Amino acid sequence: MDFDTAQLKEILLTKNYVSEEDFKAAEAYSEEKKGTMLNYFLANEILTDEIFGQAVAEYYGVPYVDLGAKRPEKELVLKIPIEVAKEFDAIVFEEGPNKVSIATDLPLKEGLPEKIGTIFPNSQIFVFYATYYLQHCPVK
Repeated sequence: MDFDTAQLKEILLTKNYVSEEDFKAAEAYSEEKKGTMLNYFLANEILTDEIFGQAVAEYYGVPYVDLGAKRPEKELVLKIPIEVAKEFDAIVFEEGPNKVSIATDLPLKEGLPEKIGTIFPNSQIFVFYATYYLQHCPVK
């Protein structure tokens, strides 16, 4: 998911993940077409991928999962049909008795819990924010 400047400001600046000075420097960097504001924060070690993920999860009001640290089993990833996985950018990363944990970068997308519920009808669905998981998901 891409964020515009206003969203990044709300996510990072208002929650004190970055300073006003760093935010302005990132805006200038972005305007000079050198890259994105996020690239600036990461390249200058102002943020890490994990801290950014946690900030976005907080913004969305859902928990964060680092799929690099909590690598899902291939069998879990394949439990959601590919069409649904692509539509909602979602994978299963954990499953237990009567519960399924889903990772997505679109945790508030309309219809997500309902659609996943049709795949796992007897399970409680837990939605987590994760970055770049479908294209770059490190699977065990």
